[in-house]
Amino acid sequence: MRFLLILLVLLSPNAYSEEAAFDIQIDHITLLVSDIDRSAKFYREVLLLSEIETPWGKIPWGRMFSVGSAGQLHLTKGTVQSDQKNKKIHYAFNVKEFDDYLKFLKEHKVEYGDFEGTPGAVQTRPDGVKQVYFQDPDGYWIEANSAQYD
Repeated sequence: MRFLLILLVLLSPNAYSEEAAFDIQIDHITLLVSDIDRSAKFYREVLLLSEIETPWGKIPWGRMFSVGSAGQLHLTKGTVQSDQKNKKIHYAFNVKEFDDYLKFLKEHKVEYGDFEGTPGAVQTRPDGVKQVYFQDPDGYWIEANSAQYD
């Protein structure tokens, strides 16, 4: 929860913008996971993220993945707390071929639904962006959406 609050403060309009210009971008997000290999397989095979080398070389307690211009996703072995599984606390990826990705999720037996939890349902935001939610092996919520940014 603290991470989310810090992130919101960092990404909100800066009160000091007239005095200093900071180019703040997300560097990485770290998730605690119970089984490194199981989670690494999920992020490689379901989200199709590319695994990258850690600054420490091969380590038994963590793995890193590139998430493009958004930075990196770090998986670290640890105990997952129940508040980390709150659907309101999630991260989202936009997917260019959204409908094809839904077929891909079904092929990989990943259950998804709308925010309310209706299995297989796709919701549409007021701006027309389609969204679905699913969970990783440790129960973290992930949103996949059809948003396209130029």
